[in-house]
Amino acid sequence: MVEVTNAANVGEPWAEKYKPKTIAQMCYPSSANKLKAWIETFDSGSSRMRAALLSGPPGVGKTTSVYVVARELGRIVVEYNASHFRSGKSLREHVTVSINNNTFNMNASSYAKSILLMDEVDGCDIGGVKEIIEMTKTTKTPIVCTCNDRWNQKLRPLLNYVEDFRVSRPPCNIVANYLCDKVLAREGISLSKQLLQDIIQRSGSDIRSMLNNLQMWCLNRKSLEQKALAACALQSAKDGDVGLFDAAEMFLLQGTSRGKPRSIEELQTAFYNSDLVDLFVQENYIHFNPEDRDWMEAVADAAESISLADALQRIMYYEQNWSVSRAHVQLSSIAPCAITRGHYESFLSGQQVFFDRQRPVKFPTWLGQNSSANKNKRIIRCLTLQALSPSTGGISGNQEDVLLDYIPLGWEGALTRPLVERGKAAVDDVIRFMDQYHIMRDDWEFIQTVPHFKTMRTSNDNVAMGTIPAAVKSAFTREFNKTHRAESFVKGALQHMGGVETQSEWAEEDTEKENGGNELLKTNTGAKKTAAAKKTAKKEPASKPKAKKPSLKTKKTAKKGGRKATPSDSEEEFTGDSSDDD
Repeated sequence: MVEVTNAANVGEPWAEKYKPKTIAQMCYPSSANKLKAWIETFDSGSSRMRAALLSGPPGVGKTTSVYVVARELGRIVVEYNASHFRSGKSLREHVTVSINNNTFNMNASSYAKSILLMDEVDGCDIGGVKEIIEMTKTTKTPIVCTCNDRWNQKLRPLLNYVEDFRVSRPPCNIVANYLCDKVLAREGISLSKQLLQDIIQRSGSDIRSMLNNLQMWCLNRKSLEQKALAACALQSAKDGDVGLFDAAEMFLLQGTSRGKPRSIEELQTAFYNSDLVDLFVQENYIHFNPEDRDWMEAVADAAESISLADALQRIMYYEQNWSVSRAHVQLSSIAPCAITRGHYESFLSGQQVFFDRQRPVKFPTWLGQNSSANKNKRIIRCLTLQALSPSTGGISGNQEDVLLDYIPLGWEGALTRPLVERGKAAVDDVIRFMDQYHIMRDDWEFIQTVPHFKTMRTSNDNVAMGTIPAAVKSAFTREFNKTHRAESFVKGALQHMGGVETQSEWAEEDTEKENGGNELLKTNTGAKKTAAAKKTAKKEPASKPKAKKPSLKTKKTAKKGGRKATPSDSEEEFTGDSSDDD
């Protein structure tokens, strides 16, 4: 039975009554100490970042840390809820005006004692995040942002401009001791440690939520049965979002020093993405060394279990037999983690071991490799379609032939070796070869990204792509653009992936490489002379007069006279160059 001697007087909420006033009074002050050290470096001017980001789940003390640190440093907190000012316009109207007025910038005694708190920045729109970034570039006041979801895509640009502080949930035993000593003892409540730890786990270490629930349960009650309190704790359990890394850690770290043992039912509940969590297990299981059995034997057994799970997954998808899904969960994740459960082994050396152990669960490298493989397949498919074009005569091969034969054995030497050995004189030959297989300038660049083009070399041809001089590459691009206007199949197929450069962008890049940055070495006087010379050249007429554009009447007369169009006429029409006389 829980004895309530003080009867939990109705008054100030416990979350406010026992709010810490100093860092020493906090339950888990690690993030507050880091924030205090950063603000001190901000004042001294040694901090590279002008803003900080506190990220973590609700109720772990993010906002409290800001107020406690400000109190100890003799500052005042100016708080804005970023979710209320979601757009960049509203932030400019309410917040940006504040950091640019006298209170924050002009009056040194005022802004030196202020901290701008932007709460819940993950509730902003993308425009609001951009406005916060602009604020960090000009502010003279430390800006502290808080958020629950650090991995929100909207916050990715902000991470480059803030000092990143991650506020984790405090350990269960620390929270239990804090509640017993700081709260329950003062309120005259006697509660068993086991029941208190169960309440903490069900609330997700949310101290604010626990204080509110305990005050409500003990309100106007002289005694409360343990079973009744346990039932109340079960009903008030928080619904939490299980992220991908969290779900992977539940499997990999269960029963270790970083995770508690879990039942199969709990693990299956957390197994919300069967296509990704098993990839995390496959990536990380080899790093765990069990203490009660041979490591190589455990790894072999885990690998066999993963292999069987892969066979079941094929049955699930190809035969649409989802009755084996439960067995797939057990073989792909639960069994390998149970077999290899033990201490973490890092394969790195030196200081990298420390950082590797901070986040033992690694992201699956298969996902990145699979993305690159799909991109290369798309490139090869488009190149094959272009080479099979009836207008060029076509090739006698398929995608596999293009990848294994044409690119490494034929196209490599013809597309790169002449440019390396003969320079600009080989540009026409390379373009003629590209026309033979309908290879566009975009394709020439894309082909270099294919792994076979980089690694497969014949004994007589060891030319590296990077050895083509920038001047030769620039001349090749300009000459190709003069005579070709067709779009590449590869470029069109890959444009939706983003990051596809155009021929004009390549030309500009090649020109910059060709110049070699010599413009930076010119003096101001030389730059002014060059600008003046260009301006004079524009004003003065050329030594050879320009040909006048024929009027409509002249064109009609020429047409009636039976004059045929010459190649020079078509070139003038496409390039817009009419500076030469006939």
